Amino acid sequence: MRIILLQTGKTSERHISEGIEVYSARIKKLTGFEIITLPDVKNSRNMSEPELKEKEGKKILGSLKEGDYTVLLDEKGKEFRTVEFSSWLGNRLIQPPKRLVFVVGGAWGFAEEVYNKAD
Repeated sequence: MRIILLQTGKTSERHISEGIEVYSARIKKLTGFEIITLPDVKNSRNMSEPELKEKEGKKILGSLKEGDYTVLLDEKGKEFRTVEFSSWLGNRLIQPPKRLVFVVGGAWGFAEEVYNKAD
């Protein structure tokens, strides 16, 4: 199984980018891992919040494949302690889906269609 981190837009914060590189290298030693960064929506300053979420949602849904196990990372989700997350992840890695996809959305959250697709 591969683990995918699907994110909208890049960070401009150097310390965050460095942290991502460190943890990516660690994960790649254990399993297949890839970061997919979707480009920011163009002309987003002229869009309403729902419109922006819809456009980001279409990009996210277009990046998912049939059979993916999709996990949305947002404020509405369940919070795990390290040991709990490790156990959850271990159980997921022995399941049939080919890809375990963690999705980080934009500042306004996810479109309803993305919530509906998530596992």
